[in-house]
Amino acid sequence: MSLRKPLRDRPLVYFGLAWSRAEEASACAATVVERMGLVCFDVQQDRLRP
Repeated sequence: MSLRKPLRDRPLVYFGLAWSRAEEASACAATVVERMGLVCFDVQQDRLRP
């Protein structure tokens, strides 16, 4: 997939988390995403998660 393609034309999954478990859930989501060969952007940390 070209990085020049507008974001609106790319697949996107967005989900909210309970603040009290956000760090745990975010780490879990990042692990699942990595296993699937995708990338995870953490809005709270303003960075891609490894």
